[in-house]
Amino acid sequence: MSRGTAIDCANSGSTAVVGLLQGQELTTAWVGDSRAIVGSRVSSGSGWVARDLSKDHKPDDDAEFLRITGRGGRVMSSRNGRGQPVGPARVWLPHADYPGLAMSRALGDLVARPVGVVPVPDIRTEQLSRQDGFLVFASDGVWEFLSSQEVASL
Repeated sequence: MSRGTAIDCANSGSTAVVGLLQGQELTTAWVGDSRAIVGSRVSSGSGWVARDLSKDHKPDDDAEFLRITGRGGRVMSSRNGRGQPVGPARVWLPHADYPGLAMSRALGDLVARPVGVVPVPDIRTEQLSRQDGFLVFASDGVWEFLSSQEVASL
């Protein structure tokens, strides 16, 4: 347990993405692999084009990899019975096949904090235009199965 709460954050956590729209200025903040996109029209009568407003915090991203390995963590995929890599890159403790997080930043997941899995958000601000028609904020449960462009085209 952590800080006197009944919630066990040592082995559980979450990702998050939020936005603040003030006029045409949108500020997006995110931790982990939740993502925000904006759908834009590039020309009249055309379909929607996705523009990512966030960048997934994945362990094999150069900066994320360096932070994690610099703190003693390991970044590698899970292995099948024949020792072949399976699935995405994951964060592991130095001498244990645990916790196996597929993201490099999280709220909670305190067991991975010593090896560089941090709750620090990235923040981005940009101006929206008349071509921007909608926003989508979703967790990796969407982005694991659909690309940003596929979501914008739905």
